Amino acid sequence: MSVSELVESFFIDTQSDSGEIKNECALQFELGCLFRRKGYSLNFECPLKVPSHPHSTRKQKTNLDLFVKRGRKSTAIELKMPLSGRVPLTMYDFCADISFLEMIIEHNEAKRGLAVMVTNEHNFWEGYLREGIYPYFRNSKELSGEVKKPTGSSKSKTTVFIKGNYVLRWENVGNPLMPENSKFLVVEVGC
Repeated sequence: MSVSELVESFFIDTQSDSGEIKNECALQFELGCLFRRKGYSLNFECPLKVPSHPHSTRKQKTNLDLFVKRGRKSTAIELKMPLSGRVPLTMYDFCADISFLEMIIEHNEAKRGLAVMVTNEHNFWEGYLREGIYPYFRNSKELSGEVKKPTGSSKSKTTVFIKGNYVLRWENVGNPLMPENSKFLVVEVGC
């Protein structure tokens, strides 16, 4: 089973040997336990210094949520678990995660990447706003190119650049240990 299949099955199936997941830290821990049980070595909050894309103006991240490896196959994983608002900014942060993963792969720090989001906040996948960043998350508009920060003053506006082409598809969470009415999406980078 691939890393992305393991992550998807974690959200869809009941995980009887997992603890209740109420925040991103718990999600990171429980996924790490799953990978270890399946024979992967892993690092939490792995420091990785890669440059940001030349067209991005946002400061690049330096820590990766999870780095998993088995044999020669390595996967960089970024997680988001927003449960209380901050919708457009978290959407932007998720796009920045994808850009970060692309640069990690481009600089041979990992073979592939996964950007993962799980939330029970319905405004991520539905709502009346259909412009700017929202169509990528609500209308399955292909995510690629320059993505502008959706809020803030003109001085604090930054952009991230995404080289690949991604379609974000929400799926229902079936794991009862996660918040009720949650959905998740998994974006494979470099696969």
